[in-house]
Amino acid sequence: LSDAGFSEYLTIKDLLPILEALYPVFDKERFCNYCERFSLPMDKKVREFSTGMKAKLKVLTAICNRDARLLILDEPTAALDAIAESKLYNDFDNLTGGKTAVYISHRLSSTQFCNNVAMFKDGEMCEYGTHDSLMKKNGAYAEMFRLQAQYYVDKEAANV
Repeated sequence: LSDAGFSEYLTIKDLLPILEALYPVFDKERFCNYCERFSLPMDKKVREFSTGMKAKLKVLTAICNRDARLLILDEPTAALDAIAESKLYNDFDNLTGGKTAVYISHRLSSTQFCNNVAMFKDGEMCEYGTHDSLMKKNGAYAEMFRLQAQYYVDKEAANV
């Protein structure tokens, strides 16, 4: 699903047999259901999709490979609007289907649905724990979270 590849000229319907051939246990039914849930048109050429629609398609393609036991999602919501991002966060456990997922993000709002958070600084892990435990620790993670949260909530609420 490269932005420069042949898939740009295909529709999702055109991609289905390709995905089934690439991933022997590709869950076509689940994929189609999530395409509908995330408002991805089956008959529109991928090149006509918005950046956010392409991001949704890439995430759905990854999660619908039933053989994958580990998902590495690098900034999967960067191109999504706030509504689509919220939908992904709320449905993350169902989307990943019990697989282990490494969710890489600079947006710390996404850490609240993660079981554990690893914060890296200068190429090394500097903090590890749950969102709540890292907020209580009041270290680099809490500082970064409050910095980002200040634009959405008042300072007192960001200390939660």
